[in-house]
Amino acid sequence: MEIRNARPVSEVPQVTLVRWRIMRTETGKMYFVGARADKETARVSSPIISFDPDRRRGVTQSKRIYQLEGEPDFDHQAEGLWKEWCVARKIFRYEDITLTALSGRAANNTGQITNHKR
Repeated sequence: MEIRNARPVSEVPQVTLVRWRIMRTETGKMYFVGARADKETARVSSPIISFDPDRRRGVTQSKRIYQLEGEPDFDHQAEGLWKEWCVARKIFRYEDITLTALSGRAANNTGQITNHKR
């Protein structure tokens, strides 16, 4: 799977994701990972800077708004992209914090970070 840069925020200020998860890397940064609702393509966001779990809406470092649609779920294409994205950035440990983030406790979570296979 090819990792490509997203179009500028000025062109695509908001993205709706379906079959989404929220991941945290060993650096503590959190990311939205899922499938774009309009194109069914995999997406990894830039780091999340704010997230409203009640509205399932977040803003990333790029200032793009992400709307999470439906219940969290796994998307095989997005999962593959996430793993490739991590390897390309030399990120070797991460955790799925979706349920913690939805409860509003993600910033304080000290849970175990798990290793992924290279």
